[in-house]
Amino acid sequence: MNNDKIVGIWADKYQAYCEGRLADPYPLYAWLLEHYPVHWSEQMQSWFVVRYADVTQVLSDPRMSSDRAHVNMNKLPSEMQKRCVSLQVNLSNWLGFMDEPRHMGVRRFLAKVFTPKEALAAGDRMKAISKELVSQLGYPRADLVEELAHPLPMSIVGDLLGVPEKDRKQFVQAINDIGDFVGEA
Repeated sequence: MNNDKIVGIWADKYQAYCEGRLADPYPLYAWLLEHYPVHWSEQMQSWFVVRYADVTQVLSDPRMSSDRAHVNMNKLPSEMQKRCVSLQVNLSNWLGFMDEPRHMGVRRFLAKVFTPKEALAAGDRMKAISKELVSQLGYPRADLVEELAHPLPMSIVGDLLGVPEKDRKQFVQAINDIGDFVGEA
């Protein structure tokens, strides 16, 4: 199915979703689940797979790839591709962008480093980071996503990686920039 077959008001919602402008995508997800659970988006050059069973099947199919770094890079103009080669190399080394068997090899290595014992050892620091962020929440109303859900994992990862406190804003900005590239390419 292509975008031309999405009818009525849902076509506008689908278009807004593809352009990243849809504030609440859940009614669209429910509609797609009922009417078009598997379809090709010409605009996004991607398959949409909505049902759990279908997603599980796709994710376990060895013909499918997680190499979004390569796919996203190919969507850029050739001059931009040349400028971003080092970014592509970097992203291709991220676990979420790797296919088997390389993915499993890296996971095995990481499992030796990030053990339950290490997680417990880092627990006190994670609690301290969480308490600090909670103490900074805006009252009487807080945006929990903006003030807690976004900064908490970045603070913990920065801490685990040894990113100095003075460099945390730059670290988070770099992560956000890469996320924007991955999401927008």
